[in-house]
Amino acid sequence: MRYFQIIQKTDYDEKNEQLTLIPQFKLVTIIKARNRREAFNKYLKSLKKTTYIEYQINKSKLEAKRIHYPVKNSNELIFVKKLE
Repeated sequence: MRYFQIIQKTDYDEKNEQLTLIPQFKLVTIIKARNRREAFNKYLKSLKKTTYIEYQINKSKLEAKRIHYPVKNSNELIFVKKLE
């Protein structure tokens, strides 16, 4: 079993409440799993159903994307990275 980071990448700055050119990276959680796919699936299962519906899920790339949240034209991308 290995540890994997679930990371959120967004172009919205929460402190200044505006869009930025430099993407912001935020660690969402750390999950223990056998591989990246299992870690991604565990994270998706842990989400509330209303939050899960808002994401466009790409299981081949192991990414989840949410658009127009919390302001228009902002993107939020969730992806899995191995913890080293």
